[in-house]
Amino acid sequence: MTDMTQETGDFSLALPSDGTLTELPAGYWSSAVDAAPEQNVDDHAAEDGESDDQDRIPEYSADGRRIIYCDYTKPNLTQMVTSVEDAVRTIPGKSEVLRHGGIHCYIAATSPRYFHAIGDVKTKAPSIPSLVPYEKAAMLLRIDQSATFMSNAKKKGWEPIEVPSKLVPLILDNPDSHFPETVGLVTHPLVLPNGELLIEEGLHTDSGIYVYFGGITFEAPGEMTPEEGVHILREEMLGEFEFATETDAAAALALVLTVIERKTLDMAPGFMINASTQGSGKTTLARMIHLLVTGHDLPVASMSENVAEQNKELTAMLIASVPIVCFDNIPDAHKISSPVLAKAITSPTHTGRILGFSKMAALPTNATFLITGNNITTDMDLSRRLLEVRLTSQDARPEQRRFTHPHVISHVLNHRTRWMQAALSILHGHREVEMEARPSGFHQWDEMVRWPLLRAGVTDPVTKFDDLREQSPDYEQMFSWMLGLIHGFGIGKAFRAQDLVRKGETSVTLQAASSHQESERLKEMYADYLSGHPPQKGWSNVNSIGISLKRLVGRNIDGYTLTTRKIHGTTHYSVEEKLALAS
Repeated sequence: MTDMTQETGDFSLALPSDGTLTELPAGYWSSAVDAAPEQNVDDHAAEDGESDDQDRIPEYSADGRRIIYCDYTKPNLTQMVTSVEDAVRTIPGKSEVLRHGGIHCYIAATSPRYFHAIGDVKTKAPSIPSLVPYEKAAMLLRIDQSATFMSNAKKKGWEPIEVPSKLVPLILDNPDSHFPETVGLVTHPLVLPNGELLIEEGLHTDSGIYVYFGGITFEAPGEMTPEEGVHILREEMLGEFEFATETDAAAALALVLTVIERKTLDMAPGFMINASTQGSGKTTLARMIHLLVTGHDLPVASMSENVAEQNKELTAMLIASVPIVCFDNIPDAHKISSPVLAKAITSPTHTGRILGFSKMAALPTNATFLITGNNITTDMDLSRRLLEVRLTSQDARPEQRRFTHPHVISHVLNHRTRWMQAALSILHGHREVEMEARPSGFHQWDEMVRWPLLRAGVTDPVTKFDDLREQSPDYEQMFSWMLGLIHGFGIGKAFRAQDLVRKGETSVTLQAASSHQESERLKEMYADYLSGHPPQKGWSNVNSIGISLKRLVGRNIDGYTLTTRKIHGTTHYSVEEKLALAS
């Protein structure tokens, strides 16, 4: 037998080269390099091409683990890391090894960090299937499940040793890791952008989605039509909720489908379930959707006011690959403002430091962001990123209302496969039909969620963007300013911030008015539009006026926007039609 040695780190990986390597599972080796330790084979037997079985170096232990021979005379750490990775990839252990945002993870039912139970911030959140980063101890145990190590370090022949401790951090920090990368974990079937129905468990290599059903069997929609699917979801799943309008019901259907498809989308809108009173069913609706996709109750989160805390919490939420990040029961009439959330909704990735690790990770933002509350509003940035689902109630005491199926968990679990089948029928149906409607700003979401709903005859939910924007206190101020500027200066006419400075009842602009008609128009601009929304430091402060104007620059306010240009070093503003600029 001819021996070859594969160098490995502080030691070398040694394997027999007698042809038995070809019997390993497919894809075992990432490099075609064999190695073997020195063997005591009788010279005569070697010449005759014969050897006893007892002289052969085994490749597997009796319990099926890969034997890795550590030769301390010929070190090559790079090859050692590669070989151990291959052993872990091809010989099953108690958990998968996946990379999510470059972080080694495994799948486990756990209470995700920064979530809590509904209604009690001090109670641990319910456990749900999640991606959990490997710590050093967990990775050491995982390696031990697939590989066993033999060493000749004591020069007494090959002896068994524990997993070399220095190997674990090298595996976890390997920038060229061979472990598969996943974009996220799903616990339900879905439809891929190419129309393929993803209904088999395991890692789908093309999409990077890992599918885990946890023992549940789902069925394809079969002959169920999209219209039938809409009817089942609308009447059976959502039938007890009182939606303010049909558009709100359409937005609720869009929420269901978005949560199902979210791991396939680079970006998608968030949602806000809003109501006028307690007891309208906001949290119940969120729970039912989460139960549909996971089979587990909903963990909820509280929204921190601190931007640094929001970034840290969002990173932990995304590494877990939860399907829904639900900020539940925001204080009544609260105006939500979160640059972190606004950016996450319109960015495909979020970069942050993983807690407990000295690592940064670029993680997909492919969770559905959901906010619930009573009479809550948003700032302008979030108003164009969230679809509102508004619930109402005809009961005099809605907080005392009881649903026909009060046991939410058992009710959803009993109908989970049927409702999922209905959702898939909508997502999978009428894909060949082209749609003509205004874009939402979320292109993939339009194609994968919105168009299927419209093809099935559902009202377009996108008009809810307009409703939420108009409810925003920021929008009211910006809208008044835009109308005032149009009234005072017209379309396309340049003006400066100092032209709006007022001292007493007069202004620079009024003093420079060329006609009585122009003077009256400018007075009306202040009296009818701007007086209720003055700059923070008043009309005599030109810098404060400039800050108010800059908030309008580039925004679409009812079809108009404010533009800027420098003239002789001074910023000049003008109102332009948004559609004219786009053309």
